[in-house]
Amino acid sequence: MTSFNSEQELFKSLVEASPIPTAVYIGKDITIVAANQGMLKLWDKDASLIGLPVREAFPAASLQNLTAKLEQVSHSGINYHQENETVAFMIAGSPEGLHFSHTINILKDAAGNQTGMIQTLTDTTELVLARQKIADAEADLSSARTEEMKIKTELQRLGRMVDISEDFCNYCDLEGNTIYLNAAGLKLIGMDKKRMKSSNLFQYHSATSVQTIRDIIMPQLLRTGKWSGKLELTHQQTGEVIPIHKQFFIIREDITDRPIAIAGIARDLRPEVKAGKALDYKNTQLQIAIRELEFLANSVPVVVWTSDPQGQLDYINQRWYEKSPLPVKRALGNGWADTIHPEDEKRAWAAWRECLKTGIPYQIEFRLLDKFGEYRWWMVRAIALKDDNQHIIKWYGSNIDITEQKELEKQKDNFLGVASHELKTPVTSIKAYAQVMEMMFRRAGDTKNAELLAKMDNQVNRLSNLIGDLLEVTKINTGRLQLTLTKFSFNQMVEEVIEEVQRTALNHAIHKQLDFDREITGDKERICQVIINLLTNAIKYSPDSDHIILSTSGNEHQLQLSVQDFGIGIRADQQPRVFEQFYRVSGSREHTFPGLGLGLYISAEIIKHLNGKIWVDSAEGKGSTFCFSLPLLNQQ
Repeated sequence: MTSFNSEQELFKSLVEASPIPTAVYIGKDITIVAANQGMLKLWDKDASLIGLPVREAFPAASLQNLTAKLEQVSHSGINYHQENETVAFMIAGSPEGLHFSHTINILKDAAGNQTGMIQTLTDTTELVLARQKIADAEADLSSARTEEMKIKTELQRLGRMVDISEDFCNYCDLEGNTIYLNAAGLKLIGMDKKRMKSSNLFQYHSATSVQTIRDIIMPQLLRTGKWSGKLELTHQQTGEVIPIHKQFFIIREDITDRPIAIAGIARDLRPEVKAGKALDYKNTQLQIAIRELEFLANSVPVVVWTSDPQGQLDYINQRWYEKSPLPVKRALGNGWADTIHPEDEKRAWAAWRECLKTGIPYQIEFRLLDKFGEYRWWMVRAIALKDDNQHIIKWYGSNIDITEQKELEKQKDNFLGVASHELKTPVTSIKAYAQVMEMMFRRAGDTKNAELLAKMDNQVNRLSNLIGDLLEVTKINTGRLQLTLTKFSFNQMVEEVIEEVQRTALNHAIHKQLDFDREITGDKERICQVIINLLTNAIKYSPDSDHIILSTSGNEHQLQLSVQDFGIGIRADQQPRVFEQFYRVSGSREHTFPGLGLGLYISAEIIKHLNGKIWVDSAEGKGSTFCFSLPLLNQQ
């Protein structure tokens, strides 16, 4: 122990004399036995802690890392060394961001027993910082080299772009002497590379452009650094003046910002000028065509108009002035509708909206107020112009004044009504006389004359039916069609009609498929009239068939009746017109069947007055199916 004390004194002397921070520790509790001024300064302590165990000497959390390292070396017996360590166990007030070569070595006696530890901290901060500066410099140098390579690459790329550009690109000094002119530029002005080296900016521009460059462009370039506008080049071989759009830019020195050169880019305007002339010509032709079409539109006797896809009128011809109280300007858009008759307004708008939605042709009759305060009838038609995708581009329409036609139809209806009424009484009398005479001849045994009278009676019946149809049409056209609503069994009524028609249908069997058996409210006699008409038509137009089918169905909202035949059928283009007045289907066989074409028209009007719908499905040569439906709502 005595020898150790001598050694301890020796260590203390060595420690205090050491130029680097040094401390000596002994024992299991790691007691501080020596620490020079350098180490005390790092600890921010004085010599009073010498002789204390480290855990007692360094209670602060900031020095616990030091204690842990010392305990680790003491317990393991393994020396510790770390180069350029950032010492994290310094307390507040000690230098920050310092680096040390940190060593903790085990001290042993002559017998090799562990007696203590010596700790040294060599400041390597300047070395670390120097190395960091070197590394940063190398990184900066590498980055600069990389950036230089990028710039070179970009310049090469830009050079290639300029070389292959189809636009005129040039580069000249402030005097206009050419430094560079790309291939497209040389070609545009008809110059080769050899002549380019001695050429001047003012040489290959037109005289007018040279003056503009000198007086306007150069001062603006020096003031703002750029200019763009139209100039002219001169072809060096042909002398052709070439219109261009030119952009000038000032090139400046990086450090002094002194202007050193001028860069220019030009685009050949000849294709645009040519296209512009062609467009001007087309526009002129278009204006001529528009004027011709407008003249044509104004020369026809009908009102011609157009509208956009939304139905807003954007043109009306001069014929509108002759009839309407509204000027064209007020009639455009939806202004025209202010003159429509109140009774026709709802119907006309509903049809127009449906056409705008579907693109189907518009055709309707309604009344418009004229400039004399009277309502006149017009037939209005319009068709949609569509693009390749079937989108509506525009509507083209016409209004034809049909007031006189309506008056003639009214007079015709009145005549037919009077004539039919007057004919009905003598025809009824003739029928009665024929029946009496037939009965008398049969009683007298004169069967031959009786048969002739029977045939005459059949012809009288046909005449009576035709007169009845004419009377019905007159009632419909004059708004005098009467409906008598009663409650009845629909199924029973259909059965009675089938039985009645079957008596005279000697060559056809009427098959029934009756799936609707309810009482309804309606005009029983009129509905019977419709069903009889559909059945007799089915029999008449299917001479080569031996049966027809009548079917019914329904739900809580409506009933439906269908009559299907297997006869001559109707072409698809004729089907929409079969319910028109006096319309008869045309074809090789159709006109061999008698009739005026009124039966389906009368049937359709009866169904319409009952708020129902009627339609036909047919295929030529395969037969037809005529159907109607009636609503069951509000049956009270």
